[in-house]
Amino acid sequence: MCIRDRNRSTENLNVILITIDTLRADHLSCYGYQRPTSPHIDAFAKNATVFKRVYSSAPWTVPAIASLFTGKYSFEHGAHTFQVLEPRNNVNPLDASYVTLAEVLKKEGYKTGAFVANAGFLSERWQLNQGFDTYHVEMVYAKVLNKNIFEWIDAQNGKNFFLFINYIDTHWPYNTMPHPGFLQEPAVQDKGELLRSLREKVLPGTGTVPQELAQKVIDQYDTAVVNVDEQVGALLNYLSKAELFSKSIIVVTSDHGEFFGEHHLTGHSKDIYQEVLWVPLIIKGPGQKKGKLLNSLVSIVDIPNLIFSELPSDMADKYAHIFPRKIGNHPVISENYYTRYRDLFHPEWGERFNRTRTVLYQWPYKYILSSDKKNELYNLEDDPRELNNLMEQQPETGEKLLLALEQFQAGCRKAKESTDDRPLTEEDVSRLKALGDITD
Repeated sequence: MCIRDRNRSTENLNVILITIDTLRADHLSCYGYQRPTSPHIDAFAKNATVFKRVYSSAPWTVPAIASLFTGKYSFEHGAHTFQVLEPRNNVNPLDASYVTLAEVLKKEGYKTGAFVANAGFLSERWQLNQGFDTYHVEMVYAKVLNKNIFEWIDAQNGKNFFLFINYIDTHWPYNTMPHPGFLQEPAVQDKGELLRSLREKVLPGTGTVPQELAQKVIDQYDTAVVNVDEQVGALLNYLSKAELFSKSIIVVTSDHGEFFGEHHLTGHSKDIYQEVLWVPLIIKGPGQKKGKLLNSLVSIVDIPNLIFSELPSDMADKYAHIFPRKIGNHPVISENYYTRYRDLFHPEWGERFNRTRTVLYQWPYKYILSSDKKNELYNLEDDPRELNNLMEQQPETGEKLLLALEQFQAGCRKAKESTDDRPLTEEDVSRLKALGDITD
């Protein structure tokens, strides 16, 4: 993928990693969406490398960002949910023994800063702040977060920096600030009530999905996409004016997506269908002026290696043993361990999600291994919405993919089994309620 001379020094070469929390790839115009949700990201993509088939390692933030930072899957780093017998915290933090992208770049002399808006699951409690000199947590939308980001960049005074950004506009409750000219009828502004209503109607898993209600939620979400896109544009414009754009590796991606009634699901964290796993990935190397489009199967665990592929070869070689995963040298998998306890103990739908689910992609097939024995197999070229389970028609394909999954995981070092016994603090609970991740 590298499009520059990797023998040049890292002087004035920065790394900027932008994650747009809960952003579905198929709701960006540059990924084929019919609504013009992303003009600024589209313009950026024209002169960058766009990866079309990118899948998150997990359908929610903690395990996905842990994978993004370590280059390891959930079963390897252990920062995921676990089964509990009573309502309490059931999420493990990232253990300090794992080496992160920020720690490595800091060791190489980079100033490291993170500006994260997901105050619920990117707070220091989950130990994803490892390696950052500055770790700013504030649950605000992108326009406000950008002000802090610009000030931090200015303060670096030309020193090399690694900047991690987490925008939260597309996470419930969505940023529904009206965007002039986007929708003929502006999206409802209701602090998340529509999605809450949709959740109550579809998560029991029976009956028909109210499409009119689902469309109103989608209108809210798409408004959030166009709002955050504007601020991504503001960031890129700032970098250009500061003469940093061409001197930086810039990555735009997401941790996971969102359900709007598909498969009788809403939100995320509860299952592993395409709506929550297919994420965008757009990378601009330093000085890159020509766009590229790649159809290779990619996991977010490949991103650290992709970043190092744009850095000098001696640095990349130095850390190849820490971030060995790269496109094509490993299977692409995704995992979900039960779900968070607020859904796991819900009287109407908790039993649906009392299971572990592991995905193996082997294009065009997607195999789902489920602890409740309800395994699934889909041909994503013929059936991108995953409506036709092929397990009965093609059992030999399912068996082949199961064997490939088992062999891969058997050859990897698994995380030690652990359960975080620390109770949630009042601040933790307050932040999670603001994200809709805990209800009274």
